[in-house]
Amino acid sequence: MNTLPNVYQRVTHYTDVVVQVPPRQMGFNHAGNEVWYYNDQGLDHKICENNAGSLESTSCADSYIFTTGIDAHLHYLDKPISGMCTIKGVRPVTPSI
Repeated sequence: MNTLPNVYQRVTHYTDVVVQVPPRQMGFNHAGNEVWYYNDQGLDHKICENNAGSLESTSCADSYIFTTGIDAHLHYLDKPISGMCTIKGVRPVTPSI
């Protein structure tokens, strides 16, 4: 039983492919309202309501049916997020070029 409806939000960024997995085409609906930062950079955003039992809104991140790449996933709120999660005592791997 949900006694506190709409107490959480889902934040998504631009064409982040990760937020679309699993896809709605497979019958999956993400829960919670979505706060979508719809530009590659900047803080402009919109809010889409995703009501329980209804199809997920196609006005936010799901407006991109097929996305590739990972750049949008590595930057949120104009900040790079790669490397933010580390394990104490373990050095992050530096990619070789």
